[in-house]
Amino acid sequence: MSLAAHYGPVTWDDVQALPPDGRRYESIGGMLTVTPSPNAWHQLCVVRMVLLLTGAALEDMLVLTAPFDWYVSQIEWFEPDVVVLQKEDVDADGRLRTPPVLVVEVASPSTRLYDLNVKRAAYAANGCPHYWIVDPDEPSLLALSLDGGAYGEVGSVSGTEVFPATSPFPVEVCPAELVAL
Repeated sequence: MSLAAHYGPVTWDDVQALPPDGRRYESIGGMLTVTPSPNAWHQLCVVRMVLLLTGAALEDMLVLTAPFDWYVSQIEWFEPDVVVLQKEDVDADGRLRTPPVLVVEVASPSTRLYDLNVKRAAYAANGCPHYWIVDPDEPSLLALSLDGGAYGEVGSVSGTEVFPATSPFPVEVCPAELVAL
């Protein structure tokens, strides 16, 4: 199957019919976004964030990394860089169909504006209570929390500053440590 001549919203089933190609597919309202595999610096930041969050997460939570889909509907699903979820929210088939507790996106030059705007609005609309955006180039962390259907800033740190998160669980995040060699 090819999506080259596809008209209308792209569905989950359409993408599942594609042969594996190493790309990441997400859809917001049927608008398909395709991104290439991330670079080493991006992945280093993701791995360190996963380790940090895994060490701090509550016993009833899982910390997972892409590729792992948060399935909302046939025309809307996400593949966040890091996702924290309640173990009980994973279906028998291993899918997440409810909002995760926390989503972390590690911005890349090609995704920065998308992460800050489009995904921010989509994650809020779909009820994810906490959304963090890490920029490894600066390095920095923007922590957002859902309040009345929209995200409000709960913290913003850069370099060696530490963000002392209290929710969804206590953890201290230093952006410079996420990317240090």
